[in-house]
Amino acid sequence: MRRAMAWVILTTLLSGCASSNRNTSLPDAPPEPLMPHSIPREAAPPCQPPTGAAKNAPADMVVFYVGGGRDFDDEIGPDGYVLRVVFLDSAFRSVSINRGALRVRLLQQPEKTPWAIWDIDAAELASMWIPSRLLDGYMLRLSWGTTPPARGDFVFYVYYYPDGLDAAPVYCRRVFCQDYQLRTAEPPAGETTDALQ
Repeated sequence: MRRAMAWVILTTLLSGCASSNRNTSLPDAPPEPLMPHSIPREAAPPCQPPTGAAKNAPADMVVFYVGGGRDFDDEIGPDGYVLRVVFLDSAFRSVSINRGALRVRLLQQPEKTPWAIWDIDAAELASMWIPSRLLDGYMLRLSWGTTPPARGDFVFYVYYYPDGLDAAPVYCRRVFCQDYQLRTAEPPAGETTDALQ
């Protein structure tokens, strides 16, 4: 069943499907970077597929990692990461959302405690809508603030809460990535500082 669904999505993408959202114009400027906030003490909800069609929610959510650290300002060097979040209806067309919120958790492997968390409600997401020839979606520019994470392996957990962050999420997607371009405070044993540049 999952293979069949993946094939339908792939063929739809390759055919250049039209989005069901009518806003097809590019914004004048990229979305503003999102700053992380304090990490809540409660444990993260389990990241598992929904058991059935979620009420008041799109049919599915897909998350893409736009590789590597990105520069968000006029100073040289990366400032954060970019994710693209696409919501799909039952016909596999991209749709916008007008309710709920996203919560993004960034974990540095093998740690289990989030390194950073970003919350984005539906009103904020409206300014992050970016049309595409294949699939329209939301561009999340996730700033890591004043201190970047140490280089290595990361995993993003992206949750969608259609009824707000106080309710249960209906979707969770994991995105694994690596970033070895980041500078560490102390070079690992056997490496020089020049090797990390």
